Amino acid sequence: MIEIRLTKEFAEQANRQIPAGLFVFEPFIKGKTEWTDETTLVFRPAKLLDPGKIYSGELNLYKLGEVKERLKVFPLRIQTLRKDFTITTGALECPSAEENKYILNGELVASDFIEEAEVEKDVGAKLGKKKMAITWDHSGGLENRNR
Repeated sequence: MIEIRLTKEFAEQANRQIPAGLFVFEPFIKGKTEWTDETTLVFRPAKLLDPGKIYSGELNLYKLGEVKERLKVFPLRIQTLRKDFTITTGALECPSAEENKYILNGELVASDFIEEAEVEKDVGAKLGKKKMAITWDHSGGLENRNR
């Protein structure tokens, strides 16, 4: 989301209009522009932006009202975070000598939002050559716990 706060006087001049081409991005970003209050204009991308990418853009202020020549186009530059994460594991536990079972708790912390399905697809566990089952707890936001 890109949020632009305008002066009250300029926002009144804009009269809450949203003309076509108000926000322009390269590469193109599909999205929706809306007023969230009397002075705040918001652009919401239709989908998450690609990670690790730079977007150049413009807010064409001249489409909202009369402005000085040097203020007609407000440049925008957005750089999204590169997708990255760290995994921290605890000690390997053997809850009962009678069971042939081990527990390894861990935590994955991401630099930015990652879909739960993507985390589960990309992170696995093996014991020797045998793939082990992982139980996930995704309730921590950017932190995902596994067991």
